[in-house]
This record gives sequence, C-alpha cells and structure tokens, in this order.
Amino acid sequence: MRGPMPAKLKDLSLTGCRILCSDLPKFALSVRISVTAYGLELRAEQRWRRGEESGWRFIYNDPEQERLKDIIFNEISKRQNAETIEQPYRPGGR
Repeated sequence: MRGPMPAKLKDLSLTGCRILCSDLPKFALSVRISVTAYGLELRAEQRWRRGEESGWRFIYNDPEQERLKDIIFNEISKRQNAETIEQPYRPGGR
C-alpha cells in the first residue's frame, strides 16, 4: 500500500528469497518483489522476519518460474567462471 521500497536481496532460490529492508512495515504479509536488474517481478508472501531481515516464499506461474530458473542458472554460471583459479603445477604436490 505504501508503494515501492528499496531493499537488498541477500539470498535467492527458486522457492523464495531473503531480503534486508530497514523500512519494511510490521504487517507486510504479501508483496511484489522486483528484481530490476533482470526485469523480473514476483509475488511473494512473508514466511519469517528477524529485525530488518525477512524471508519470502514466491507465488508464481510457470513462465515466471522458468524465467527465474534461467536467471539463477546464468548467475551461477557467471560466478563459477569468474571464480575459476588455476593452480600452478608442482611436482610431488609441493
């Protein structure tokens, strides 16, 4: 009812997410979560809350779920490629 509020996405999965929001109303039970970097907007319901952190379960249709799967897969692939570190060869394990 208050309109958009900025929040930080701390964790994301196919079933939901964890966000950090200092201005979340005490009775926020159902919201639309926009992940603007990917043009994705999902309905979600609050499952838990601890201070400024809260957990949300997504409520979506099949096309939205497929879009989220693609986003998560692409992000994991990017991170795995970026974090690949080649170790120099050392004979005898030294």
